[in-house]
Amino acid sequence: MPRSSTPTIETTKDFILIKIPRRMFSGDVGRRKLFSLERGLAQSLREAEQGKLYGPFSNAKDFLRALKKPER
Repeated sequence: MPRSSTPTIETTKDFILIKIPRRMFSGDVGRRKLFSLERGLAQSLREAEQGKLYGPFSNAKDFLRALKKPER
């Protein structure tokens, strides 16, 4: 099985699986890091439900311009 260097997303009947390669983390992946990741994921999902999404962007210049815009 090839090793990925970037996160991947897989879906099953009951789950959406986000696989993050361990080598993306420095040191031991403790419960604290995982909790922080879970909290950030939950916040991102809430923001997506509220329509706070941007993109896709056709180039880096448009992406950077969107970062500088005030929140809607």
